Amino acid sequence: MADPDRLCALLGEEAALCSALAEVLREQQQAIIALEPTTLLACLERREALAHAVLAAGQLRAEALRALCLAHGVDADRPEHVLPRLPAAGRMRLRSALGRLREAMTEVRSLERQTAQLVEGSLAHVRELVRTLAGLVPSARYGADAELAAPASAEWLDRRA
Repeated sequence: MADPDRLCALLGEEAALCSALAEVLREQQQAIIALEPTTLLACLERREALAHAVLAAGQLRAEALRALCLAHGVDADRPEHVLPRLPAAGRMRLRSALGRLREAMTEVRSLERQTAQLVEGSLAHVRELVRTLAGLVPSARYGADAELAAPASAEWLDRRA
Protein backbone atom coordinates (compact mmCIF):
# COMPACT_ATOMS: atom_id res chain seq x y z
CA MET A 1 0.00 0.00 0.00
CA ALA A 2 1.22 3.51 -0.82
CA ASP A 3 2.36 5.54 2.12
CA PRO A 4 1.02 9.07 2.76
CA ASP A 5 4.29 9.80 4.60
CA ARG A 6 6.22 9.31 1.35
CA LEU A 7 3.95 11.83 -0.36
CA CYS A 8 4.42 14.24 2.56
CA ALA A 9 8.20 13.88 2.28
CA LEU A 10 8.08 14.58 -1.46
CA LEU A 11 5.87 17.62 -0.86
CA GLY A 12 8.38 18.83 1.72
CA GLU A 13 11.29 18.39 -0.70
CA GLU A 14 9.41 20.27 -3.40
CA ALA A 15 8.59 23.09 -0.97
CA ALA A 16 12.26 23.30 0.06
CA LEU A 17 13.30 23.56 -3.59
CA CYS A 18 10.73 26.31 -4.14
CA SER A 19 12.10 28.18 -1.11
CA ALA A 20 15.63 27.89 -2.50
CA LEU A 21 14.35 29.16 -5.84
CA ALA A 22 12.71 32.11 -4.08
CA GLU A 23 16.03 32.99 -2.46
CA VAL A 24 17.78 32.93 -5.84
CA LEU A 25 15.06 35.17 -7.27
CA ARG A 26 15.66 37.67 -4.46
CA GLU A 27 19.41 37.60 -5.18
CA GLN A 28 18.67 38.04 -8.88
CA GLN A 29 16.57 41.11 -8.16
CA GLN A 30 19.37 42.60 -6.08
CA ALA A 31 21.87 41.92 -8.88
CA ILE A 32 19.59 43.68 -11.37
CA ILE A 33 19.21 46.69 -9.08
CA ALA A 34 22.94 46.85 -8.32
CA LEU A 35 23.87 46.34 -12.00
CA GLU A 36 26.05 43.31 -11.24
CA PRO A 37 26.10 41.22 -14.44
CA THR A 38 28.37 38.49 -13.06
CA THR A 39 26.11 37.92 -10.07
CA LEU A 40 23.07 38.07 -12.33
CA LEU A 41 24.44 35.37 -14.63
CA ALA A 42 25.27 33.16 -11.64
CA CYS A 43 21.73 33.62 -10.35
CA LEU A 44 20.28 32.74 -13.74
CA GLU A 45 22.29 29.51 -13.82
CA ARG A 46 21.18 28.56 -10.30
CA ARG A 47 17.61 29.56 -11.11
CA GLU A 48 17.54 27.28 -14.16
CA ALA A 49 19.00 24.34 -12.22
CA LEU A 50 16.51 24.80 -9.39
CA ALA A 51 13.60 25.14 -11.83
CA HIS A 52 14.54 21.79 -13.38
CA ALA A 53 14.79 20.24 -9.91
CA VAL A 54 11.34 21.62 -9.00
CA LEU A 55 9.88 20.08 -12.17
CA ALA A 56 11.48 16.72 -11.40
CA ALA A 57 10.20 16.85 -7.81
CA GLY A 58 6.73 17.66 -9.11
CA GLN A 59 6.80 14.58 -11.31
CA LEU A 60 7.85 12.39 -8.37
CA ARG A 61 5.08 13.91 -6.29
CA ALA A 62 2.51 13.23 -9.01
CA GLU A 63 3.63 9.58 -9.23
CA ALA A 64 3.42 9.16 -5.45
CA LEU A 65 -0.03 10.75 -5.44
CA ARG A 66 -1.22 8.41 -8.20
CA ALA A 67 0.08 5.42 -6.24
CA LEU A 68 -1.68 6.64 -3.08
CA CYS A 69 -4.93 7.13 -4.99
CA LEU A 70 -4.77 3.67 -6.54
CA ALA A 71 -3.95 2.10 -3.18
CA HIS A 72 -7.10 3.66 -1.69
CA GLY A 73 -9.36 2.90 -4.67
CA VAL A 74 -9.63 6.50 -5.82
CA ASP A 75 -9.55 7.69 -9.44
CA ALA A 76 -6.05 9.11 -9.97
CA ASP A 77 -7.56 11.96 -12.00
CA ARG A 78 -9.42 13.15 -8.88
CA PRO A 79 -6.74 13.10 -6.15
CA GLU A 80 -8.72 15.39 -3.84
CA HIS A 81 -10.95 12.37 -3.12
CA VAL A 82 -8.12 10.46 -1.46
CA LEU A 83 -7.93 12.76 1.61
CA PRO A 84 -11.19 11.59 3.20
CA ARG A 85 -10.05 7.97 2.89
CA LEU A 86 -6.84 8.52 4.85
CA PRO A 87 -6.56 8.14 8.61
CA ALA A 88 -6.95 11.45 10.46
CA ALA A 89 -3.25 11.75 11.31
CA GLY A 90 -2.16 11.09 7.72
CA ARG A 91 -4.78 13.50 6.41
CA MET A 92 -3.55 16.28 8.72
CA ARG A 93 0.11 15.74 7.76
CA LEU A 94 -0.78 15.73 4.08
CA ARG A 95 -2.86 18.92 4.34
CA SER A 96 -0.04 20.63 6.21
CA ALA A 97 2.54 19.57 3.62
CA LEU A 98 0.26 20.73 0.80
CA GLY A 99 -0.18 24.08 2.53
CA ARG A 100 3.58 24.59 2.84
CA LEU A 101 4.04 23.75 -0.84
CA ARG A 102 1.28 26.16 -1.88
CA GLU A 103 2.87 28.96 0.18
CA ALA A 104 6.30 28.30 -1.32
CA MET A 105 4.91 28.20 -4.88
CA THR A 106 2.91 31.38 -4.31
CA GLU A 107 6.07 33.13 -3.12
CA VAL A 108 8.01 31.94 -6.19
CA ARG A 109 5.26 33.11 -8.56
CA SER A 110 5.15 36.49 -6.85
CA LEU A 111 8.93 36.92 -7.05
CA GLU A 112 8.93 35.84 -10.71
CA ARG A 113 6.34 38.51 -11.52
CA GLN A 114 8.34 41.13 -9.59
CA THR A 115 11.54 40.10 -11.37
CA ALA A 116 9.85 40.30 -14.77
CA GLN A 117 8.60 43.80 -13.97
CA LEU A 118 12.05 44.82 -12.75
CA VAL A 119 13.71 43.50 -15.91
CA GLU A 120 11.15 45.19 -18.14
CA GLY A 121 11.60 48.46 -16.26
CA SER A 122 15.38 48.24 -16.59
CA LEU A 123 15.13 47.53 -20.31
CA ALA A 124 12.70 50.41 -20.78
CA HIS A 125 15.16 52.68 -18.98
CA VAL A 126 18.04 51.57 -21.21
CA ARG A 127 15.91 52.04 -24.34
CA GLU A 128 15.05 55.57 -23.19
CA LEU A 129 18.72 56.37 -22.49
CA VAL A 130 19.74 55.08 -25.92
CA ARG A 131 16.95 57.07 -27.58
CA THR A 132 18.13 60.22 -25.75
CA LEU A 133 21.77 59.56 -26.60
CA ALA A 134 20.90 58.98 -30.25
CA GLY A 135 19.35 62.45 -30.33
CA LEU A 136 22.55 64.00 -28.97
CA VAL A 137 25.04 61.82 -30.85
CA PRO A 138 23.22 60.52 -33.94
CA SER A 139 25.84 57.98 -34.98
CA ALA A 140 26.21 56.41 -31.52
CA ARG A 141 25.26 52.73 -31.29
CA TYR A 142 24.40 50.51 -28.35
CA GLY A 143 25.58 47.01 -29.19
CA ALA A 144 24.20 43.62 -28.21
CA ASP A 145 27.15 43.31 -25.82
CA ALA A 146 25.78 46.32 -23.87
CA GLU A 147 28.69 48.47 -25.00
CA LEU A 148 28.22 52.01 -26.23
CA ALA A 149 30.05 52.81 -29.45
CA ALA A 150 30.17 56.56 -29.94
CA PRO A 151 32.26 58.11 -32.69
CA ALA A 152 35.14 60.30 -31.69
CA SER A 153 34.09 63.92 -31.72
CA ALA A 154 35.87 66.40 -33.99
CA GLU A 155 36.77 68.51 -30.96
CA TRP A 156 38.42 65.51 -29.25
CA LEU A 157 40.33 64.67 -32.43
CA ASP A 158 41.51 68.30 -32.76
CA ARG A 159 42.85 68.26 -29.18
CA ARG A 160 44.63 64.94 -29.77
CA ALA A 161 46.23 66.20 -32.98
